[in-house]
Order: sequence, then structure tokens, then C-alpha cells
Amino acid sequence: THLSTNDNTLRLYNDSCDLICSTLTVAHIPDFRSALTEWVRVLNNNGDLLITDYHSSMLDKGGKRTFHHNGKLINVENYVYPIEMIRALAPHLGLKEIRFIEKTIDESVRHYYENKNALTEYKAWKGLPVIYGIHFKKEK
Repeated sequence: THLSTNDNTLRLYNDSCDLICSTLTVAHIPDFRSALTEWVRVLNNNGDLLITDYHSSMLDKGGKRTFHHNGKLINVENYVYPIEMIRALAPHLGLKEIRFIEKTIDESVRHYYENKNALTEYKAWKGLPVIYGIHFKKEK
């Protein structure tokens, strides 16, 4: 496990990782192009890169990353990177897309909103993609 720093530099050798997994972090990175380039540098040939994050469509439409702490609503700063931009950039860096998945707010998640007394939010966001996952493989 390695924690990335603010400058996106990984203090790892070239081609030294079999797998890089970025879970719900892309929109927190100020310069994602730089981070992705660095990930590819340390990923070995035929290595896998897994990315999940909140869907850029949701963030574009005003979706927020918030949480409550000590009775206060905390709004986390995030950056919007259109998924199309990530998918277009990847081949230029030697990544082949293996699989893409997105999850939409639909009836299958309605009960979560009901339990949180948030049906107004559910109705506002219903039909929008909320999260995505992409599996890339580094090619020689």
C-alpha cells in the first residue's frame, strides 16, 4: 500500500506495481492527468489499474461530497473530470480499457434514501449515474 502525495509523485520504481487501485479519489486530485501519468509509470507491463469514483455527470449537476461531523455539514472540495476525458487519455498513456461499469440511482437504491428521510434527493437524482468503475490494463 502506498499513499500518494499532493504532487502526484510516487516514490516507487518504474514498472514496479502489478495493480493500482484508486477508489473514490479521482475527483480529489487537482491534476488528474499528472496522477494518471505517474500511475502508468509505476505500473508494470500487463499490470492492472482499477478506478472507481463518483460519476462526473453527478458532480456536473451539482452533486456534492458531504458528510456530517460534530453537527456540522462538511463539504469536500472536488474536481470534475469527465469520464470521456479519462477514457480518451488512457490509450495515449498505454492503457487499454478492459471494462467500464456505471451505477445509476434507481429503484434498487430507493430504500437507502427512504431510511435517511431523503426521498426528495432520491427523486431529484433518480436516473442519473452516481458512480463508475473502469478497469485498464497497461500494454507494452
